[in-house]
Amino acid sequence: MPWSKVLAFDDPLHYQAAIRGADWEVYPTKKGQFRAELTQINLNQLWMQSFHCELLIQTGAVTPNRKVIGFLTEARQPAIHYRGEELSPHDIVVNTDAMHIRWEGDCRSGGMSLPRMILMLLARP
Repeated sequence: MPWSKVLAFDDPLHYQAAIRGADWEVYPTKKGQFRAELTQINLNQLWMQSFHCELLIQTGAVTPNRKVIGFLTEARQPAIHYRGEELSPHDIVVNTDAMHIRWEGDCRSGGMSLPRMILMLLARP
């Protein structure tokens, strides 16, 4: 059954547990109050998420048998680095294994996740 929800967090452990598509660990990079927002849309096998957070490092492994596709949702924002490379607003990241992301300020990004089998079927001519 499709569903959606918007969540706000003041605890990085609750935030990392709520993110779908990967087993995440979240590390704030500044002292003070942690804040993050997560919007989720579940269309059965397609999982979509929107992230709004600041100054943190997120590392993890993609859920087995899924692919994660990530992208920025705003053009003008502080840097976001994926595996050490700065992302531009035009980049799309496709991942099936380990992920490492660093937000250097108040940033927004999005992601979606599909089972690998569905992506293989869609890629066929």
